[in-house]
Amino acid sequence: MPYHFRVAAANALGYGAGLTSIPTAVAPAVQPPSQPIDVLLSSENGQSIDVSFMPPAIDGGASVEQYLVEFSSDPILSNVQEVRVNADPQQER
Repeated sequence: MPYHFRVAAANALGYGAGLTSIPTAVAPAVQPPSQPIDVLLSSENGQSIDVSFMPPAIDGGASVEQYLVEFSSDPILSNVQEVRVNADPQQER
């Protein structure tokens, strides 16, 4: 979303005419998204673990395309395994 700016000076008699910025509009730089929300683990059969989560509250200015799920039997995560998951579940089929 671009932002537009105009600046006007003021004194005791009020504000003068405003001047539009150059460039006239600018969009903030795209940032990495915030972390996913409500990351939950469950296991129904003892043979697999289900990971569920909601998209991040802040997408950083671009659509989230993929998630990285890391897992390890070590709580320090020194030997990490990873799975990349598309943000659109339809793309997984």
